[in-house]
Amino acid sequence: MHDYSGKNYLIWQTIPHTIEKFKKLTPKEQLSHFCLVAHLAPSTHNTQPWRFEIKPENMEIVFFVDKQYILPASDVNGRQTIVSCGCALKNIEVGANYLGYKTNIEIIALSKEEFKPTEANTGLTALCKINFIPDENNRSLENTYKAIFKRQV
Repeated sequence: MHDYSGKNYLIWQTIPHTIEKFKKLTPKEQLSHFCLVAHLAPSTHNTQPWRFEIKPENMEIVFFVDKQYILPASDVNGRQTIVSCGCALKNIEVGANYLGYKTNIEIIALSKEEFKPTEANTGLTALCKINFIPDENNRSLENTYKAIFKRQV
């Protein structure tokens, strides 16, 4: 049996926010929570190829792909990386909808060539911007939101 108690696994000890507790957080704390929810998403070879820029003044997260985590031997076109990013984005959307925001997602990167792993193609590439607009809590997503925190490696 594997020991999952080391510091690399601390994120899995995160407890989901209740709607009431979440509403008391500052905009920066709320956006940080959505980023944490994204980090709980599955990714190819557990690479977690995403990075985020939080803009609390606009209630916005800019979602970046960190191309140093695209695996050139197994992900020659960057497809697995983008699928992984889609999982993280969906976690953000579920968390936001459950906790009282609708999301407006603007795709920035329009060419799949931007994600092909090459020596010249490194660094961060902005994939999309996510804006959060106050909305009713979608309580039907409660079980899905809580399941995000229970998914294990």
